[in-house]
Amino acid sequence: MVLAVALMAVIAAGCGSSDSFIIDGRISGGGSATVEFTYYSDGSVRRLTTGAVEGKFRIEGVSATPSLGFLTLSGGNPVAALVVADGDHIECEVSPGGVAWKAEGNKPSELLARFSSENSDIISAGNYKEINRRVAEYVRAHPRDIGSAALLVSRFYARGNEFQADSLSGMLDADVRTPGIMQNFMATISNQLTAEARANVASMALFDRRDTTIRYAPSRQTVSLLAFVGPDRSMRDSVVPRLRELSSKWPEKRCRVIEISLAQDSSGWKRSVRRDSATWIQAWAPGTVASSTFRRFAVSRSPFFIVADSLGRQLFRGSEISDAVNTAENFILTH
Repeated sequence: MVLAVALMAVIAAGCGSSDSFIIDGRISGGGSATVEFTYYSDGSVRRLTTGAVEGKFRIEGVSATPSLGFLTLSGGNPVAALVVADGDHIECEVSPGGVAWKAEGNKPSELLARFSSENSDIISAGNYKEINRRVAEYVRAHPRDIGSAALLVSRFYARGNEFQADSLSGMLDADVRTPGIMQNFMATISNQLTAEARANVASMALFDRRDTTIRYAPSRQTVSLLAFVGPDRSMRDSVVPRLRELSSKWPEKRCRVIEISLAQDSSGWKRSVRRDSATWIQAWAPGTVASSTFRRFAVSRSPFFIVADSLGRQLFRGSEISDAVNTAENFILTH
């Protein structure tokens, strides 16, 4: 009888309890590593650390409600995303530097592992458009699934796709949009969703590279492309050829390209554009995106592009030059 009670206690300890969760993990290929699990619980970020011995590790924590967390090995990039809650016992297998992992223990974690494994090729290739399409497809089909919320937060590429991210989040049932899962997802995209950021582009005075003031008005052309570009040479090398191509392809009455430098001072700006034989407007303003001229556009990264029609209505805002150019040209061809 005593032996039976002791055995039951050992089994219970191995399976976790209702007031904690356990992650039993294995690293492919074995070896040692510092394993860290970061998650959000009870209003704060928690970080649990342990060591892997011969590729095996165990992490135990607490979370009264489901929480999305990320596993990292020796300070690297996340190798797995898991949803945990008190009472869960999750078993997982991860690979150093890999994008695919295995997980068993609850349906949301199994979904995240399955999605990453089945789509490891496009994830490794950084094909964000296709990743987003597949995430959106799942979310629309399973709005009541907490795994949908976890998939949206962990896999959807929101930069430049804030409007779609907000739309997908709104499709989810309120019961699955919990703080532990959504974390700061909405906070990171909120500045791109404000009415001011998406308001019509108005006429403005721009200071160009020839030290003259140019008056820009959306109504003077069918479409405008505003390109906010930093002074970094490698960045400009990836953007300038597309601006030149678009500017030379269409007359000004059809398309106007305005490159706005994010250089901190005018001398840095002029150095960055000195070699350009630009046929488009190259402008700068003291304070750059924090200036009164550009602040309301909520430019949070570089490069950043806004495409507007003749009424100033924003047709596109995001960080992909190809998408911006395609939006501008498609609009020209249909108007």
